[in-house]
Amino acid sequence: MNLTEKQLEQLIKLILESDEDEHLKGLIAKRGLQVEDRVPILKKGDVVGFYTPQHQVGAAKLSRTGAIYITPDHRREGLAGKTLSDFSAKHPTFAFIDSTNEASRKMYEKAGFSQGKHTKGDWYDGHWYYNASALEQIEKNT
Repeated sequence: MNLTEKQLEQLIKLILESDEDEHLKGLIAKRGLQVEDRVPILKKGDVVGFYTPQHQVGAAKLSRTGAIYITPDHRREGLAGKTLSDFSAKHPTFAFIDSTNEASRKMYEKAGFSQGKHTKGDWYDGHWYYNASALEQIEKNT
């Protein structure tokens, strides 16, 4: 996607801002800006969020949205849900949702995702979520 200079500045600002979000804290900075890997979420021509998709992940060749970040003043407008629905309609999709992120868990469930295995480590605690086409793809590969 070709961004204007203003949109590129907005995207960089949001990437840096997202690193302070309670559910993403520190995860974005570890990976760097990676502007070229981020897909901006636009509203009336302004960048109000982003996500970082990955494709062909694992043996089942699934996709994941990565974190979907929406700036606080544009939350609860359905932008993240629309982004998730549009992306997952085209790809067998999975995601990892932190146990404390109730809003994201509800959004994925509303989009038809099924909760999978609970995973806990030193810096994470949450569940994997899968859409129907991802579950079919996994079934084919087992």
